[in-house]
Amino acid sequence: MTAPKSFFKDMLKVYTNATLGDMFTQSVIHGLKGDAEGLKFGEALLHGMQTGTTFVAYPIAVHLLEKHSETFRHHYHDEDGCKVAAYVAGGIGAAGIVALVNYPLEKLRKRAQKEQQTETFRFYFAGQVGPNIGAAFASELIEPALPVFKNSLYNWARGQMLNASINLSATLGYAPFAAITGQSLSELFGGYVIDMFPSGILNDSVGYISSIW
Repeated sequence: MTAPKSFFKDMLKVYTNATLGDMFTQSVIHGLKGDAEGLKFGEALLHGMQTGTTFVAYPIAVHLLEKHSETFRHHYHDEDGCKVAAYVAGGIGAAGIVALVNYPLEKLRKRAQKEQQTETFRFYFAGQVGPNIGAAFASELIEPALPVFKNSLYNWARGQMLNASINLSATLGYAPFAAITGQSLSELFGGYVIDMFPSGILNDSVGYISSIW
């Protein structure tokens, strides 16, 4: 297990890189849309911080569960452990972290946009569970299966494929909650397709920022 100081230092770097990468992505998308009002720094920062949280939530959840739960360590590491149980537990833990951090940020964003935050914390958390479990399975199962190449173009394609797979798994994980709450599944999966472009920019942005410091 990674030493706590080193681990959280690494997570802070990932969080910062993801926040900055998201802000850059927002500026690119606003520019391509020709938004006359431009991008408001405060709102962009809050959205970037929310994205940063999603990048570090699962690794932090796994780290804490490894530290405090012998059952989780058994399922996560041992060959005879139940990997499904470990990934579900990690995903739920990640959902809790995302909700604790991002719900207050979402309220601030809504206030800045002069919109009312109608979701309760419980509802917000419930909406995070499926996507984080789905993303956990994708990152744990797909990433190790994808070979790392010496060719930089192949590795870029690998990163984009992994990113798209994780986002698709998160979308599939959210689908039951969407159906229960009366949301349109066609709009949900249509949104996944539409978001592939900005998500790809975000993936590249975070990768580039990570490489320079």
